[in-house]
Amino acid sequence: MPARRFFASKAARRASVAGVAVLLVAAGVGLWYSPWLKFQTVEVVGNQHQATADVVAAAALVRGTRLSSISSRQIAARVDALPWVGSVTVTHVLPSRVRIRVHERVPAVVVLGQGHNYLVDAQGAVLQEGTSGYPQLASLPVGTLVPGQHITLPAFTTAIAVLDALPEALRGRLATINAPDQDLVSVTLTNHTSILTGVGCATACA
Repeated sequence: MPARRFFASKAARRASVAGVAVLLVAAGVGLWYSPWLKFQTVEVVGNQHQATADVVAAAALVRGTRLSSISSRQIAARVDALPWVGSVTVTHVLPSRVRIRVHERVPAVVVLGQGHNYLVDAQGAVLQEGTSGYPQLASLPVGTLVPGQHITLPAFTTAIAVLDALPEALRGRLATINAPDQDLVSVTLTNHTSILTGVGCATACA
């Protein structure tokens, strides 16, 4: 009899714990879908070049919207379309805040276009118009570019590969990379030496 009472008591305790767990889950679900949890403020972190106002505008959040009805995936997709944004993480912060964490793209080259210069990352994303301080990529057959556009030319990909392969000793002396074609990319140094690469070409000339 004592053993039977012991097992009965143990089963009762288990049932009690399970019941409490169910109630907590139900309370959590009820709280999440409660009309009391409404969006009021947005927090943008991680951005240095992309303006916070641009991120907030792209997120298109409306104050008073129930948090449970705000899609993190949809917000991330809208913000990800901004020129400097490489990836986005969206988090709901109870009771009324949405946090948008931006991971920005890293500039690689300045593409010299038709009368305009464009800062571009290694994947070909045009970040902004005009700047300096990065390797210059010239002779690329592009027209007018706009921030957010992607350069998909094979000549651009080849030029980036050539840039990545340059020894550190040459990087500091780099003036311009010319890429009129993927099979003919040349590197011009500050002393006017040209290093030619491409199909059937592997020479250096002054």
